[in-house]
Amino acid sequence: MPNMNAHTEKTLKKLNIHSVDDLIAKGEINTFIALLEKGFDVDESMLFKLHCAIRHKLIYTLTPKEKIALLTEANKALYEAGLRKRFRI
Repeated sequence: MPNMNAHTEKTLKKLNIHSVDDLIAKGEINTFIALLEKGFDVDESMLFKLHCAIRHKLIYTLTPKEKIALLTEANKALYEAGLRKRFRI
């Protein structure tokens, strides 16, 4: 998967995500929330990696505007899932 190393891919397999298609079906934010709920220590860079893997982009090509939009959406989803907001925007 793009932007993923072997450790990250192994972690995603624990969520039953074995391919980009599996990741697309689950979505980057839902995958991020599932990682948090499983107890993994993930940060914004993981969210960016997931987002870019779905869109077949390199993480370094994300614009600041895209990052802020993604973090805002993630904070909203975290709150709705009953978790605390993680990102300062």
